[in-house]
Amino acid sequence: MAPTAAAVRRNAPHALVGVGLVVYGCAVLFARDRPRWIAAASALFGATLLLDGAVVWYRLSKGGADDVLAGPRPGPDLGRSSSGGESLQESYDRVRSAKLTKQVVRAPSLEDRIAILRKLAREGSESVEVREKALAVLSRTCGSGRDRRWCVPEKGWESEVEAVFNAFRDPKSPIGVRYVRDAISIDQYTNVAKTIRTKSGDCDDQASALAAILMSVGYSCRFKPMSAKGAGGSASHILISCGVPPGPPERVKKWISLDPTVNKPAGWQPGPEVVEKWWEFDI
Repeated sequence: MAPTAAAVRRNAPHALVGVGLVVYGCAVLFARDRPRWIAAASALFGATLLLDGAVVWYRLSKGGADDVLAGPRPGPDLGRSSSGGESLQESYDRVRSAKLTKQVVRAPSLEDRIAILRKLAREGSESVEVREKALAVLSRTCGSGRDRRWCVPEKGWESEVEAVFNAFRDPKSPIGVRYVRDAISIDQYTNVAKTIRTKSGDCDDQASALAAILMSVGYSCRFKPMSAKGAGGSASHILISCGVPPGPPERVKKWISLDPTVNKPAGWQPGPEVVEKWWEFDI
């Protein structure tokens, strides 16, 4: 049976260390029978393999094999901003690699903004850290002894969505996020892991983070920007909707609106008395 890619990645550091030991040992044992420069070169090569193997081994112990050896995952091309200048891909890369919590992104149109948020949500949904926090919420147990049970019923799809949404609103939860506005007059975006880590973000940040958490456990989500009356037809707020049952959008039978920026239950969304227009974008 051919070895799997995961097995090859796990055994890579062992192979490097083993080959390094063999080469280094041969260089030492047969040094007297070879010119000095050959022995020295062999010893250096063996030592380099040993060091490479040790480094990869250490990095694997700190993170996943996929993150260390598989390289970055490809994502959708964001293209160029409708206003020209810095591309949306370049702006997104600055958000993703920023040491600060937030970075300014020049995304003048609604489509540009959604492109940035979609990629942030997709990347966040693939994060091991994000999935582990979602699992921590869904795997809580209630009761004790023989009465111990899952707090969220297995395959209770709407209960799972509601549990994640309520945890996102709960400051004591591992995924709790508080609403905090952007700086004055500029749009700022945060990658999902940092939004969760800092427990803060505006409606853009919260929409991408909540969508990523739900997507990490199998749910399809959509962005739902809205234009409030008096906003001149431009998008002034964004929330998400989550599909049940989990799976691709074509399997969804019901979409549940989720707005974590207000103290309202899952399923609530602003009514026609305050909303002039809605948009919907698949993630």
